[in-house]
Amino acid sequence: MIINVKNLWKTYGHGDTAVHAVRGIDLNVKEGEFIALMGPSGSGKSSLLHLIGAMDSPTDGEIIFKGKNYSKLNPKQKTDLRLRRIGFIFQTFNLIPSLSAIENVALPMKLAGISRKEANEKAKQLLGKVNLLDRLEHMPSKLSGGQRQRVAIARALANHPDLILADEPTGNLDSENGKIIIDLLEKLHSDGHTILIVTHDPELSERVSRVVYIRDGQLNDYQPVEQ
Repeated sequence: MIINVKNLWKTYGHGDTAVHAVRGIDLNVKEGEFIALMGPSGSGKSSLLHLIGAMDSPTDGEIIFKGKNYSKLNPKQKTDLRLRRIGFIFQTFNLIPSLSAIENVALPMKLAGISRKEANEKAKQLLGKVNLLDRLEHMPSKLSGGQRQRVAIARALANHPDLILADEPTGNLDSENGKIIIDLLEKLHSDGHTILIVTHDPELSERVSRVVYIRDGQLNDYQPVEQ
């Protein structure tokens, strides 16, 4: 088991204005799974993903990542966990505008202590994996939405993460580029990566190993997908 979520709660605000974004969720993720989190807007999908990614802290409950309880980690340890163990893919790409494609991908490796030469060599390999060898020196503003998302996927793989978290990775893309991203994610899964993805994309939901439905901050149901 790579992730154990136990009676997880996330509440914003207090008293009568309190919003319970996540309400007592239990969820286990096995190594090698490809899971889609689905549900209506505002159902708590992204909140749950951010909690699992240690980008936010729960109000109550536990998250255990490969035997490590998040509540036992200090801020520096959480930062290190995000840098080295978890890869993030965002709907809005979140590339650094002033860095080229290869620099964006190399940055997490440099932050992890890898030499500039080695980081750049590996970044080039990762960009080749997403078919962007001809865009190494391009700035994000010179890339299409699909290309920027492929750079983001390469960056997510930079430090050999145990878990990849993707929040609506096809949400800002047209259908053609969305299909390219779906194919890439499916290939990553077939290569052995564990992926947890928030999506409204019906095509993507049909290509995962399990669908988990969330409504009003609670797990509504889950559906194993026949392979």
